[in-house]
Amino acid sequence: MSRLKKISSRVIDDAKKKLAGLKAISETIDLGNGLSATAYEAIIKDTETILEFYDELLSQADAALNDFLRKEAALREINLRMVDAVASKYGHDSNEYEKIGRTRKSDRKRPVRKPKAA
Repeated sequence: MSRLKKISSRVIDDAKKKLAGLKAISETIDLGNGLSATAYEAIIKDTETILEFYDELLSQADAALNDFLRKEAALREINLRMVDAVASKYGHDSNEYEKIGRTRKSDRKRPVRKPKAA
């Protein structure tokens, strides 16, 4: 059950196209106020780096979830074995069986059938 990775971004793709257009105008274009081709390219690269980091974290989260699910399944199996062992040693109607959170056999209510209406 893997999480959906982002892999690409429309905003990054659009920015790369705009950067190519800016470089077509001039390789060293500077529009003032910190708006230059090199600054624009740096921001695009930073955004791509963060996207890659995000996708890596999702992969790590997937691996951690798989490890957890595997351990949880093993614990579920041990839980059943423990209950079976207590029932085997002390019986299904014992106080010990009730202490581990199970319902004693004598405490179970038998279903009562309703008589048919004539």
